Amino acid sequence: MAAIRYIRLLAEPAGEVEWMESGEGAAPARGPLDSLPPLSPGTRVVALVPAGRVLVTRVQLPTRTRNQTLQALPYALEDLVTEPVEALHFALGRRDGSGRWVVAVTSRADLESWLERLGSAGQRPDRMVSEIHLAPGGEEEWSALCLGGEALVRTGPATGFGCERENLDLLLAGALQEISAEERPARIRLLGCTAGPTLTRVASGLETEIGEEETPMPFSALTAGGLPGEAIDLLQGEYSRSQSIATMIRAWALPMGLLASLGGVWAAGQYLEYRTHLDRAQALQEEIEQLYRQAFPGEHKVVDVRKQVEPKLAALRKGAGGGGFLPLLGRIAPLLKGTEVSQVNGISYRNGQLDLDLTLRDLPALDSLRDALQQRGLEVEIRSASAGEKSVAARLRLKEGGA
Repeated sequence: MAAIRYIRLLAEPAGEVEWMESGEGAAPARGPLDSLPPLSPGTRVVALVPAGRVLVTRVQLPTRTRNQTLQALPYALEDLVTEPVEALHFALGRRDGSGRWVVAVTSRADLESWLERLGSAGQRPDRMVSEIHLAPGGEEEWSALCLGGEALVRTGPATGFGCERENLDLLLAGALQEISAEERPARIRLLGCTAGPTLTRVASGLETEIGEEETPMPFSALTAGGLPGEAIDLLQGEYSRSQSIATMIRAWALPMGLLASLGGVWAAGQYLEYRTHLDRAQALQEEIEQLYRQAFPGEHKVVDVRKQVEPKLAALRKGAGGGGFLPLLGRIAPLLKGTEVSQVNGISYRNGQLDLDLTLRDLPALDSLRDALQQRGLEVEIRSASAGEKSVAARLRLKEGGA
């Protein structure tokens, strides 16, 4: 069995990594990326990237093939992300038991930066996954692994999230409340963490057992059983290893062909390339129309695919699972880290409504936060606001616009 080197890229401090190789007697180590020893022949590299930079979610799409799903994903998930979809990379996992696709989304800039750092150090990865897989997985159970000031939460074979340790109590309780009874875990393992009052109360009401354990040795969940088959590899599409090799071959083949060509041959090649592009454009148009008819069998007349598909995708987005506690929290999280909000005192979610207890700098800061939330398409109700000598305590209720 080929050896595997696991490399965890740390968010802080920048430039440092934790790493470990599979096999007996191996021990974890930490240090600068360029301090890692060269790879032994046949050793595969699995990179684990910061969970806070990778959104893992599930989406219901009425598509038949992976290609159709990948084409529809950016439109179906654009309401859940803050960056333009053109700047994001979408990696597709498997369908879960309810037929929903498991998807990982990350910034192209982040992904290319990780690949450049690893490649420059001679550690080109064969797979790249979220660091949530450092937390152990199990049947009918969730787990939360606390490492320093952060927490990694595993809610399934391929799903989970990362958060600051101080927010684990509220976020884990919210996720537990949001999940359906059929998917709710029988047990939650806290490794190196303790259950806070909110999680304890919610878990007790839902009859979910909580177990507290000591922090395990780093990478033990991976060295014990390896990555689960459901783990989403971010190196898909143009970032896959096979695609990179093909791109490199094409990059060398073109200059060599040009150097070997004479003037007449070059002119003929240009003409053939021109004809090829025309043929490809026609073939692509025919393929688009064929995919459109497959996705929407009831449509027989195809005039302008873009204009015909946009209203259908708009309706599809509304049913793509954009609501719920975690997606709503993900939309407002950047605003809660702004200068207007001094402290988040409490969060609760029920029936599609999110209540926030906040401490803000002053009343104008409260007005500014309300306006920013409304600009994100949310209905905002200020339930109460009490101005003190140096701050304002406020309670806000949020829900999706038009809900």
